[in-house]
Amino acid sequence: MFRAGEPGSGRVVAEGHFFPGCVADGRGSLLNLREPGVVRALVDEAEARRLLPGGAESDGWELFSAAGEAVDLRRGAAATP
Repeated sequence: MFRAGEPGSGRVVAEGHFFPGCVADGRGSLLNLREPGVVRALVDEAEARRLLPGGAESDGWELFSAAGEAVDLRRGAAATP
């Protein structure tokens, strides 16, 4: 789960506003949760950290950087002949 941060934190959750389905960390990184592979990267990282299966909500911000890196790595690999 991604929750908007306190004012000044830079953590933004586009709750149906400018970029629906996106979360940004205020440091130039943005994840579009509707883009193929992004949710898969979040789930893979949660599994790697043994957060799944779980009955409690997890803080998505803890997974944000790792998921962003995984998605960028996949894009780079797909673009390489």
